[in-house]
Amino acid sequence: MARLPDFSLTATDGSAVTPADLRGRPHLLYLTRHLGCTVCQARLRTLLDAREEIAARGAGLVVVLAADPERARAWQRREGALDVIVLADPARTLTRALRTGRTGPSGARHRVGRAAGLRGLLRGRGGRAGDEAAALGADVVLDVDARPTFVHRPTSAGDRSSPATLLAEVDRLRRPAVRT
Repeated sequence: MARLPDFSLTATDGSAVTPADLRGRPHLLYLTRHLGCTVCQARLRTLLDAREEIAARGAGLVVVLAADPERARAWQRREGALDVIVLADPARTLTRALRTGRTGPSGARHRVGRAAGLRGLLRGRGGRAGDEAAALGADVVLDVDARPTFVHRPTSAGDRSSPATLLAEVDRLRRPAVRT
């Protein structure tokens, strides 16, 4: 992917954020499936716990929630993520533009994801063809020009990049290019 798809999403402070606003330093983008996805929330917690390491590398963390701005603000306050850019994407505009996949009929193929998927089905979310809760998120690393250098499109709810993998990509960006 040569560049990030054009988008304009609402941040929790009410401002509109576009790819141009993410220029100037690398960013890790974490796109969630939905706020009720326990697997996504657990994986996201590992990224939130790595905020100091992310900042130490000169990068920022952007969380894209499949929720309206009010619910995104509530999530940000509840998680203590006030230092993180949180974008509301209730229509999953960016998720669709990145062409992420969808979970199978069980809600997810990952063993942890299956249990979360079953809970979601019992609560009336996910798993059915055409159901938005079945959409998967993505892990993206942007360079200083907001160009994607790493895009991971999960095959299940539990198939997400570790903070170590994402930080290694940020480290790779910081190394000078070798000319031959």
